[in-house]
Amino acid sequence: MFYSSMAKCSGFWNKVSRSTVIAEQLQLICGKAIQTPCPTRWNSLYDCITSLLVHKEKFEQIFEAAGISTPSREEIEFLEDYVTCMNPIATALDKLQGEERFLYGYFAPIIITTSKNLAKIIETFGPKRHVKIMVEILKARLEKRFPQVFQIDYNRSTFELLSSVCLPFFKLRWIPEIRKDAAKATFIAESKRFFTQQRVPQNTPNDDQVDGFFTFDKEFGSGIRTEETVELECLNYLQDTSDNLNRKFTAD
Repeated sequence: MFYSSMAKCSGFWNKVSRSTVIAEQLQLICGKAIQTPCPTRWNSLYDCITSLLVHKEKFEQIFEAAGISTPSREEIEFLEDYVTCMNPIATALDKLQGEERFLYGYFAPIIITTSKNLAKIIETFGPKRHVKIMVEILKARLEKRFPQVFQIDYNRSTFELLSSVCLPFFKLRWIPEIRKDAAKATFIAESKRFFTQQRVPQNTPNDDQVDGFFTFDKEFGSGIRTEETVELECLNYLQDTSDNLNRKFTAD
């Protein structure tokens, strides 16, 4: 079914690309130009099939105009299933290639969410054979390509995972419940390590500072950040429901 459906679509698009007469004739029938695939553009095939299905009521007319056999009812249904199954992947690709609204911390949550959205398709269209097969293949390939993300493996993918936790919009929300404690511990440990590496050594106190003559209302050294305060700041950050990037999370 896949090969026969795609063969008819490919033949149709080839005719449109190679003949301005056919392209103009189809534009008159459909009311707009027919979109054809571009091998260097992400989601090109998905977008073209989606665009083509808008005119499925005119398939007999437009395929005849192009000199291509009209897709059967089963083939049209398969194309619709293809679009349904590929939608989570296409949406993820659009987000991943965003130039203005994409941060590296989006990467891992997008991958996990895409897998969840694929699983929802099986729940909705479970009995449909083509849907189940396509979704299972897509999920398997996704998990094979990014095993460190699905396993929440901080040893192999520290930067990808922690960059997501550091974004207030995500924090630990996208991480499976069973792995949240490990993620929290890793986040705190990495924050402490960063604090230790960046800490500026304190000046050696002089005699006036250590002979006990001067006393102050506040204990000497209060307000100085330590590993303990760093941990408290991390916990406050994770527990706070705010998703505002400008919010400050300090240890009280």
